[in-house]
Amino acid sequence: HLVTFHRDHYAADGGFLVVAGDADAATLRPMLEEAFGEWRTGAVPPVPVPAPPAVPARQVLLVDRPESVQSTIQIGFSTVPMNDREWLPLSVANEVLGGDASSRLFVNLRDVHGWTYGAYSVVGETALYAPAVLSSDVDGAATGPALREMFGELRRLGAEPAPAEELAARQAYMTRVFPLRLETPFSIASMLATRKLNGLPDDYWDRYRDAVLAVGPDAARAAA
Repeated sequence: HLVTFHRDHYAADGGFLVVAGDADAATLRPMLEEAFGEWRTGAVPPVPVPAPPAVPARQVLLVDRPESVQSTIQIGFSTVPMNDREWLPLSVANEVLGGDASSRLFVNLRDVHGWTYGAYSVVGETALYAPAVLSSDVDGAATGPALREMFGELRRLGAEPAPAEELAARQAYMTRVFPLRLETPFSIASMLATRKLNGLPDDYWDRYRDAVLAVGPDAARAAA
C-alpha cells in the first residue's frame, strides 16, 4: 500500500521549490535541473478534502487517569482558511485570548488562579478549515474550574469587543515580534511556502503588519 501510494502521489506535478539564502537563479537552476530534472510527472490529482462534519453540540473526550496530578485540557474547533477575509481579524482576536503570556487565558489561569504554568490558544495557518485550539496543563483538582474559566473567556471574546487599550497592546506585540519570524533563511522560506500553499497575494507579508493594526475591536469580536 505504501509503495502504491508513493507511485500515485509523489511526482513533480503541482510541486514548487522555495530557496532562501545567498543564491541567485542563474547559479541555482543547473543544480536544480541536475537534482530534479528527471523527477517524473503524472501524479494522481489530490482527493478533495471534505468539509468537517457538523458538530451540533459540545463533545467531550475524557481519558481518566486516577493517579495523575495534572490534567491536560485541549479545546478545539475548525475555523476558516488563511485566505479568508475573516482569518486575520480572527488571529488578532486569538492574540487577545491566548497568544502569549499577557493574554487572557494565561493571566486568568496562571496569574489570578495559580492553576497552571501557562495557558494558550492558537489558530492554524492552513488552507482548509484552520483549527483553533485552547490548551493548558492544570492542577488535577482545578480541572473543572479551569474548564469553566476557559469556556468563559472564549464566550467573552465573541460577546463583547476588547477594550481599545488591550487590543492595541496585543496588536503591538504581533507586529513587533514579526521580524523575529524572518531571522533565518529557513523561516523566510517557510513563510514564502505558507503564502504559496494558502493562495495569498504576493505582497501578503509586506502588508501584514499594517493589516494587523487595521483590525478594530468590532471586527475582532465579529470574527471570534
